[in-house]
Amino acid sequence: MAEEILVKEPLTEKMVRAGEQLTRHLDEFGFGVTASFWLYTSDWNEWRLVIASPRVEAEGPRAAYAAIDEVLSREPEDIKAELGLHNITAIDPSSRLVKAFQSAVRTGGGISGIRFSRSRADDMYIEDAYVYRAA
Repeated sequence: MAEEILVKEPLTEKMVRAGEQLTRHLDEFGFGVTASFWLYTSDWNEWRLVIASPRVEAEGPRAAYAAIDEVLSREPEDIKAELGLHNITAIDPSSRLVKAFQSAVRTGGGISGIRFSRSRADDMYIEDAYVYRAA
């Protein structure tokens, strides 16, 4: 009988640097980043960079993704190699996921680097995350 073993995709140092740089550049662009973090989802065995901004609610997801894509287009090739709209999720800051991170990890308005693994936050189990901001 064969047993399936799932190997977790790693969060690489390049991904961490790319996420930090994109968060910084979105700030400079005036995007209004309330929360920014890499989140691992075992359902898909992948990492997603989650960006929360009031623009998602105010202007709609399509406009938010267009603004993120505009900032991404200006990034150097090494950043673009790690990040694209295919692995970014733009959400409203009032979402349950963002509220969970805000209750568990306080970063302030700057950019931090906090690993949050195998923990509960507001009744949500977070398998693995790397938090830049949860303000």
